Amino acid sequence: LIHSIFPPMVAKDLIRRQTRQTLQVSQSGRDFGLGHMSLGKSVAQMHHEVTILFTDIVGFTAMSQTVAPQQVMEFLHKLFVRFDELVG
Repeated sequence: LIHSIFPPMVAKDLIRRQTRQTLQVSQSGRDFGLGHMSLGKSVAQMHHEVTILFTDIVGFTAMSQTVAPQQVMEFLHKLFVRFDELVG
C-alpha cells in the first residue's frame, strides 16, 4: 500500500524507519501510544527547477460536489497547464 501512495525513495525510507522504530519499541518493552510513527523527521531531496504553487480556487468545493470527477480533473489539468504556460 505504501508504495502506491509515495514515491519509491520516500516509501523505502518510511518502511526503514518503521522497522527500526518497531525494533526499538519491542526491545524497550514500552509503547507510548505513538504506534510506529516517527515524529519530527522529514525526508527531503533537492529538486532543481521546481516551483510550488499554493492556490485557493474560488468556488472549487461547490463545483467539485456538483460535477463528475472526470470533469474536476479536466478542469484542474487545464488550469495548471495554463499556469505552466504563464511561468514557462
